[in-house]
Amino acid sequence: MKGFLQWVIQFIVALISILLISGAPLLIAGFQNLFLGGTLVSYDPMFGDPPKSIAYEWAGLFGNSFRYLQGAPWLPLAPAISFALGILAIAAMIEGYTRATNGQVNMKRRKKMKYVSEEVVEWNQQQLKGKLVLLQSSKNK
Repeated sequence: MKGFLQWVIQFIVALISILLISGAPLLIAGFQNLFLGGTLVSYDPMFGDPPKSIAYEWAGLFGNSFRYLQGAPWLPLAPAISFALGILAIAAMIEGYTRATNGQVNMKRRKKMKYVSEEVVEWNQQQLKGKLVLLQSSKNK
């Protein structure tokens, strides 16, 4: 089982690397209106719309918001921040998992119970026996 978990960790680390490495070329392709999931192109010479992403992948989100950059410069920030937060969240989960499995996480220990004297235990047992006798006598009536 440990070998499988190590394989999963390596797979997710490789996924993060792929997302980071392929992020820049995908963004550049999106800025040039080349979308991976498909492109909706209007060939109307008079009233043609600019190319649009059909699948709304990350490159499409960046590329579609790029043309509005002068009027609304904050618009491309939403997909960029979402992409970065997704990568950071996956990296944090992997880091937490590896620390927990390697024993580097300090877990809070439960407080030890205080010692209860024999007198208190004996008194509790007597009280319990008395209540059981009362309960049995009330059932017999």
